[in-house]
Amino acid sequence: MKLQKIKWITLMFALGAVLMLGACKKKVAPPPPPAPPPPPAPTASLSASPNSVPKGQPTTLSWQTTNATDVSIDGIGAVQPSGSQQVTPADSTTYHLTAKGAGGTQEATALRSREMLNSLASIPTFRSRLRDTAMSAARPSTTLPLAPVVPTR
Repeated sequence: MKLQKIKWITLMFALGAVLMLGACKKKVAPPPPPAPPPPPAPTASLSASPNSVPKGQPTTLSWQTTNATDVSIDGIGAVQPSGSQQVTPADSTTYHLTAKGAGGTQEATALRSREMLNSLASIPTFRSRLRDTAMSAARPSTTLPLAPVVPTR
């Protein structure tokens, strides 16, 4: 019986040692969570309607942005992310919109030009000056035929 008791104690000691050593295994830390996706980049569009008008007449700028927190138009200043505004520039103007957000910066442009309505009125003056110049450079007995000037748009 004494031998059986020693076997039993040895078995319990061995089992305890195995359990203790197994529990002492170093635990592996879980992998870190994946990084969040980058914020989306802003989008921007800008248009002028109509984009060609006579001098002194108004045009309407319209713009649309997404994912932008700071929006501005050169010559106007800070504006809402989407909207429209009537403008009346004196000359041909290029409007430049800048939209800034967490995902970067986006730019857009719109051209507002004034029509050259006065250029048609100046054509007869140009033709007469051309004829006068040609005539003064030519000999008195020579005449130069002039081709008609056709305006193009």
